[in-house]
Amino acid sequence: MGEKGSAAEDETLLSATADTEAALLSQLRQRVWEMRHPEDIETVAELLRDGLDRLGISFLDYGLNVIDESEQLSVLRIVHSRCADGTGWSIRRFRQRSKNITAMWRSGRVYYRPNLEAEDIDGVKQAIRDDVQHAVQSVLDVPFSHGTLAFNSDKADAFSPQEIEILIRVSQVISEGFRRTEDLERLRAANEQLREKERLLTAFQRIGESLLASLDRDEILDKLAEEVVDAGIFRSLMVALVDGEYIEVVRSLYVDADDDKKVIENKLGLRYALSGDNISAYIVRKGEFEVIEGWDKRFDDTVSSPERMANHVAYFLPVKKGDEVIAVLATGSDLEDKNKILTRIHAMQPLLNQVAIALEHARLYKERQEQSRQLVHLERLRAVGEMAAGISHNLNNILVGILGPSQSLCEELPAGPWREEAGDIATAAKRAADIVRRLNESVRGLQEQVLAVDVEPVVHAVVRNTRPRWKDIPEARGHQVGIHIGSLELPFIRASESGLYNVVVNLIFNAVDAMPNGGSLSIEGRCVGDEVELKVSDTGTGMDEETRRRIFEPFFTTKADVGTGLGLSTVYGTIENWGGRIEVESLVGTGTTFTLRLPIWGGEEGGVVAEEDDSVQMLTDGRVLLIDDDEMVLSVLERILRKRYEVKVCRGADEILKVVESESYDVALIDWGMPDMLGDELAEKIRAIDPRIALVLMSGWSIGDEGMPTSAFDSYLAKPFGQLDLVRKTVSDGVSLSRRRAQKG
Repeated sequence: MGEKGSAAEDETLLSATADTEAALLSQLRQRVWEMRHPEDIETVAELLRDGLDRLGISFLDYGLNVIDESEQLSVLRIVHSRCADGTGWSIRRFRQRSKNITAMWRSGRVYYRPNLEAEDIDGVKQAIRDDVQHAVQSVLDVPFSHGTLAFNSDKADAFSPQEIEILIRVSQVISEGFRRTEDLERLRAANEQLREKERLLTAFQRIGESLLASLDRDEILDKLAEEVVDAGIFRSLMVALVDGEYIEVVRSLYVDADDDKKVIENKLGLRYALSGDNISAYIVRKGEFEVIEGWDKRFDDTVSSPERMANHVAYFLPVKKGDEVIAVLATGSDLEDKNKILTRIHAMQPLLNQVAIALEHARLYKERQEQSRQLVHLERLRAVGEMAAGISHNLNNILVGILGPSQSLCEELPAGPWREEAGDIATAAKRAADIVRRLNESVRGLQEQVLAVDVEPVVHAVVRNTRPRWKDIPEARGHQVGIHIGSLELPFIRASESGLYNVVVNLIFNAVDAMPNGGSLSIEGRCVGDEVELKVSDTGTGMDEETRRRIFEPFFTTKADVGTGLGLSTVYGTIENWGGRIEVESLVGTGTTFTLRLPIWGGEEGGVVAEEDDSVQMLTDGRVLLIDDDEMVLSVLERILRKRYEVKVCRGADEILKVVESESYDVALIDWGMPDMLGDELAEKIRAIDPRIALVLMSGWSIGDEGMPTSAFDSYLAKPFGQLDLVRKTVSDGVSLSRRRAQKG
């Protein structure tokens, strides 16, 4: 009782610490976001000191060191030292240059010296003692974006790893505040320069604030182009963004000289290689403002001409993030307006800075959205994985009741139509079991056995077996779907035959669904390097970009009346598990092509698992315990085994343990998911009563599932049982093992 109480107290203490830390970080974040100047850090320093005190982090001195890069790396130091009587704090504020602090800041690493008395590698003990006027043993320095947090204690090993982690998180929050302060300082400087300009003041300020108020790139570009023109700053504006190795025109408009109406020009989408001769690419490379009178050979003659540029001036303004050009703005004027436009352009530089900041914020926001989307995607996969595991377990138990009896009928019935019917049932049940297994593997990231697989016979088998779906049903509706199979003389791939079969089935079904009025479907393959490229193309309705991006998400479907949305997500997971890739190209109204890139098999050819040696003699006597909470599973197993063994059926843990205590058995087949006791716990209790008995784990869960220990068992049978002989062989091996243990005593 005492240990449980202590554990509960520890858990309560950890929870209280976490709550206190969360409250401190929240208060710090609020305070640093209220900062308007670096000097405002002093209130943050006091809040941090008191918050760490509440967290129980013990220190005698605490310093917040802010490095000013604009003043030859001088350090603003705010040092809080606990008074000798322990009733308060003394605070010192001063500037100095410190190589040690600067070096630790530049390294970006936490420096912890837990015992200066025992080891003073950097030789700082005396300097620190002189600074704080008392002995110091533990010294901790945590860097942040603009300096370091420093903590001293007169005790050795004063700071635990957990406390250091808390201080690292604190430093991250402080870094956020300084970065925001820098942004605000830049915006403030830009606005101050804008206020110096007479008529342009209001226009530039309004435009800049409008841009920074948005985190959507398209909205920022729309506002930039339209408001600059609407304010009368320029009568035209072209905006081009750098995109990798190209620059692309994304906005272009002007005010018509005759009726003063705004016109959007049809130049959008024009792209120029940054290494080419176009003037926009030249501005990106040069990074400087350019003014050109008249025609220039670097202009695009598809959108302008020498005649149009006569008595005309073009202006090209680079938009920079640091030294990097991220966009180019272009405008034009008559020659007589050149000086007026140049004055406006020179006054426009702060706005260009704001454009750069706004575009950068939009880029960061888009990245954050993508990260959030990925997190949501991962959470969906986790939920689907848990659901798939539960479904797989239940379906596997059900399939035991189909596969077992059908296999028994195949063994008992003479050759003829009834035996063939039973064989078809068994084959269908095996296929269902394989689909359940593959669903579980694909959505939960579990690995399957991969072998050498010949693509051609698998594809032909799929096309033959899916004929009703792609031929008979469409023809009954008055439509034709044709399938063309190209050359498939390919190297063996690293996959599984049933897995490839299901992948191709899904892709064919997907293609047929995309061609409700008929069409054609082609399957072609070729060898590319160390991969086999398999393409499945259709002439169906195609997909828009949003659908194409989400097509492999679990449960995403565009089918209103049918479909679960699991088909293509299963395909994706299967191919990923093989080490391959799947890509999709689609155009609305034209069709879709799925490209599978599959690794070539590197070992010996042949994907056949070695069969059991029929010459091995199975033991046909012994006593067997069957332990499961599913009546159908118990019934099937009892019928399979009772012809060779004495079989006892048990349904609960208490019943089982009483039986084992009073009787002797050779083998116990134990289901993992018993309602009153998990399989491994039950196995250990049985083993404690009878060390001789052989224990076999049975489960419809995957053996790789977390939380399923198997060390207590001697062997494992996966549900549903693929072959009855495998069940008999497992029991025979268990009887043999039990008897060997008995002989050893």
